[in-house]
Amino acid sequence: MTAVGKTLVFVNLVFSLLVGALVVMVYVARTNWADGFTKLKDRYDIANAERTQSAAEVVKVSGERDQAVKEKNDTIALRDQEIAQLKGNAAQLTKANEDLKKQVQTGLTNVEGSNTLAGGKATQAATLDAELKKSQDANLELTKIVNVEREKRVAADIERNSAMRRAQELENQVQDLAKQLTLARETGTVTPRGTGPGTTPARLTSLTPDVNPPPEDVRGQVKIVDKEHVVLSVGSDNGLLKGHTLEVFRLGDAPKYLGRIKILSVTANEAVGQLLGRPTQPLRVGDLAQARILP
Repeated sequence: MTAVGKTLVFVNLVFSLLVGALVVMVYVARTNWADGFTKLKDRYDIANAERTQSAAEVVKVSGERDQAVKEKNDTIALRDQEIAQLKGNAAQLTKANEDLKKQVQTGLTNVEGSNTLAGGKATQAATLDAELKKSQDANLELTKIVNVEREKRVAADIERNSAMRRAQELENQVQDLAKQLTLARETGTVTPRGTGPGTTPARLTSLTPDVNPPPEDVRGQVKIVDKEHVVLSVGSDNGLLKGHTLEVFRLGDAPKYLGRIKILSVTANEAVGQLLGRPTQPLRVGDLAQARILP
């Protein structure tokens, strides 16, 4: 190869290297431009979003400001109405004050005229004092009479209450006699003459050895009734114990003896019992259960 050819080859190689370098530079430049454009676009989008958010906040703040201004205007209008009303009241008070001054002046004039009549009024006052003394004496006498009548009324009330208590005792005795009569009808027993409250008839005790009344006068009511057991409203606080028996009655227009209950378990305020035999009528809530046939 000649020297010219070698020179051309070398020149071509240099140009090739230059072109490659230019291509790399162009590529790098385009890549940098693309990255820069992307970053710039992202910044633009962020700035646009911030601008939109700022605009919304501006609208919100403007609305709140307008609302606050409206409320302030309403408050000012209300205050103006109150001020106008107060001014009107002040005017009325001023007029009333002027009228009062006129009345006071008129009163002073009348007082001056009244002083002339004071002498005659003094005589009338003395007469009125004498009449007042008579009225006070009469009122004192009337007070004494009223006190006597009040004492009589209190005595009458006491007597009436005593009569009501006696009537209640008689009513209780009538109810007891009705229960005794009902028991005699239902069981064929007769209470011996002379037996007192709390006494179990001798015939009934001899025919029913399961009678075991509590030592105290226990009285309660039937609270719950099921097929086999009865819950009563009395318990150990009333002296009732397991094994005691209670007689069951039903009061009302037609009192009835219903049967006997044997206590199975006892708490402080309640007891559970079981009927002994068949009752004359089914038990109901509210029936009376007590220690003995007579209370």
